[in-house]
Amino acid sequence: MYFATVSYPDILEVFDMAQSERAPAITYKLPNMVDGLCVFPTGNFFLVMCSEGVTVVSRATGQARLLIEKKRLTAFACSNSGRYIAVGDIYGEVQIYELPVAVTSGERLKPMHSHKYHTAAINCLAFEVDDMCLLSGGSDELLYRIRVSDGVKLQCCEGHDAAITCCAPTKDLGVITGGAILDFSAKLWNLDTGAEIQTTIAFSEGFTSITSIAVLPTFDKAYLGYSDGSIALWDLLNNRLSNKNRLLDKDVIAYDVPVAKLCLSRDATYLLAGIVNGTVHKVNTEKLISERCWSTFGSLRGLVIIET
Repeated sequence: MYFATVSYPDILEVFDMAQSERAPAITYKLPNMVDGLCVFPTGNFFLVMCSEGVTVVSRATGQARLLIEKKRLTAFACSNSGRYIAVGDIYGEVQIYELPVAVTSGERLKPMHSHKYHTAAINCLAFEVDDMCLLSGGSDELLYRIRVSDGVKLQCCEGHDAAITCCAPTKDLGVITGGAILDFSAKLWNLDTGAEIQTTIAFSEGFTSITSIAVLPTFDKAYLGYSDGSIALWDLLNNRLSNKNRLLDKDVIAYDVPVAKLCLSRDATYLLAGIVNGTVHKVNTEKLISERCWSTFGSLRGLVIIET
């Protein structure tokens, strides 16, 4: 099992979790400043959000090519099938692209369509499980559900009291969103009606926003990462955070900086927590304690598990 990270300003690293050494197996210096990371379903290529747009990077050689030229990006996502990529910018515009079969060759991509439903920066994007719709959350406190094929807005979810920082779809229950400072909540939405189903409040000392979400393959529970570096498990069916996972309990890891990214393996046996300070933790999925830790080059901006 491998995982990859991008760190500020321009470093991509690949780690082998089977090795006892905590140093990266591969390190590549990229041509532009980085701010996000996805992996192609085959595991052969990385998609990196950077200062110039989106770059495709060969895992084997580190060769990088600018795939999408668009500055001031604030969010991007790759579809589960690897067919589409979506980007969002500081102005609230979202663009959806269809990826070519040969992602490392050819001209720079042109969007299938663009839309500007949001009135402020896009903070998170996520494709639904079947790739038919895209979810976008913004600093305007709104979540939109957009049809991938033509960019038509299907639903708007309104109810957060601050910027939406992260979102993650479930298969049948709806979509989970996390709120920024002054909100501190995670919400579950009905995507057919746009209605809020339930909400859970960040229950820790001080004020912590939700910065990352990882949904279990069963879609009935989700791990939540917080701005104080802690993790909790949300039972969606019963709307509760288990007592043993409260942020200040001894069994819960706590840091001084935000959880930038939570990644869960397909079989839910591996949970990785990437912290902004440049550490990646393998987390016990029951006790939520750190079992192993790796250090990246610098401030962590992206994390993915490679399973192929």
